[in-house]
Amino acid sequence: MTCFVRLATHISYIRLSVRIYGGAAMKPRRFARTRMLRAVLAAVLVLVLAPHVAPLPAAAAEDIPVTTTTGLLPDGMDWRITMPDRGWNGTLLLDLDFVTGGVGASYTALFNRGYAAAGIRRIPFELGGRDSRVSAAQLIQVIDVFTQHYGEPQYVITTGGSSGGVVAGYTMERYPDRIDGAVANCTVPGYIPYLTPRLSSLFAAKVFFDIDLPIVQHPGTNFQADANSWRAAIDAAQATPEGKARIALALTLGQMNTWTNSALPSPDINDLDQVQAYMYDTLRNLYAFDVNTRRNQEQQVGGRAFNWTTGFDYRKIFLTMTRPEQQATVRKFYQQAGLNLAADLKKVNNAPRIEADPAAVKEIHLHGDYTTKPRRPFLMNNLIGDPLVQPVANFGYLQEARKHGKGNLVRLIHVNGAGHCSFRANESVAAIETMNERVRTGVWPSTSSAALNDRATQIDPALVPRFIEYQNPKFAGGFWSNDRYRVKK
Repeated sequence: MTCFVRLATHISYIRLSVRIYGGAAMKPRRFARTRMLRAVLAAVLVLVLAPHVAPLPAAAAEDIPVTTTTGLLPDGMDWRITMPDRGWNGTLLLDLDFVTGGVGASYTALFNRGYAAAGIRRIPFELGGRDSRVSAAQLIQVIDVFTQHYGEPQYVITTGGSSGGVVAGYTMERYPDRIDGAVANCTVPGYIPYLTPRLSSLFAAKVFFDIDLPIVQHPGTNFQADANSWRAAIDAAQATPEGKARIALALTLGQMNTWTNSALPSPDINDLDQVQAYMYDTLRNLYAFDVNTRRNQEQQVGGRAFNWTTGFDYRKIFLTMTRPEQQATVRKFYQQAGLNLAADLKKVNNAPRIEADPAAVKEIHLHGDYTTKPRRPFLMNNLIGDPLVQPVANFGYLQEARKHGKGNLVRLIHVNGAGHCSFRANESVAAIETMNERVRTGVWPSTSSAALNDRATQIDPALVPRFIEYQNPKFAGGFWSNDRYRVKK
């Protein structure tokens, strides 16, 4: 199918999906789903999907053989289903990226443990990608395709990483009558809580080091040169005592992870010199990580800004919303440099702020706005050294869920590793097994780091699991469904 057809069908799909599925208004799938709707859907799917079935290449002796089925949804989106040839445990895993990512050690282990899996592929930015409304509705259709081939699953768990994790949680919240639980990996609860707080670190660095580079609405030209110029400015700052102190403060104000480089070992948080060195490494690369990602989403709303620094009280963030080792590092280096910390906090608080376009905020927010009112269990799994996402945002979701009386449905787990989505296979499988037990029993198994490490070791003793206990500070950048952006000076 050509790109032109895909573009047209993806644009029209939001209306189609709302009309057919109706979000949370649907009746529970194991109860009163109307025969007429199922008959109509079955007729459409038989005519349109035209699946192709092919077994995977020969598996190793210890692996259970699987059968993979592929086809197209009515809007032209690819789908893929993989079913173990024997021993299906009744659980279907639903993954945004399964067409392109449904292979590898994690899925092999899951198939061997009886899971079936299905999903689609993420839509490219240039075709309107990263809109969870569209992807969630497509994933719900895949459940119906699966049911036609193999019968109705006993349990459906949405899962995914990065944007796939955003969609996993969004789908669980919006379709609780079709989804039993969600495992979101290396991700955040929506795109506004993802990129808006991180902007504060770039903003503070610009203020402290007088860097003349765009951090929102980048024109798209000379991006690599700009990223190199950013690194050069941060490198120059790191060469002075004053610069080291302000680098640490700038990173802290965006609630950024200290460690984000997988080439470096886990830092000793009691070694404040090492903590500062890691904060420097993260800040020097933050421009390259964030600005182009932000621009890709800005292009979906006509190039308008959807992130902001208005309204943030940076003094309050530093004093009450920071990790202890980051705050201690800032204080140590400010003292060594003979700088006035209160004066620098006042300087960044008084600097001209970046305003967002309210209409752009509203549209991007709809691409992944979390309600924080889950009706199904939700497990959020993050690396503490991920360069693209901060676990503190997920803690913000948990804080809000508790306010709504839903905190018992949410669990956060953390892995002591760096890199984006760089989980070991047994860590990923342990998260799925934890959720599968939760949806089947109605009771959370232990999600302590010790219990998770034990579970992961049993899955694959050859891999050392890295789950740890991790304390997040209060999240400064919460922005949830029905929240509205208003300019605050």
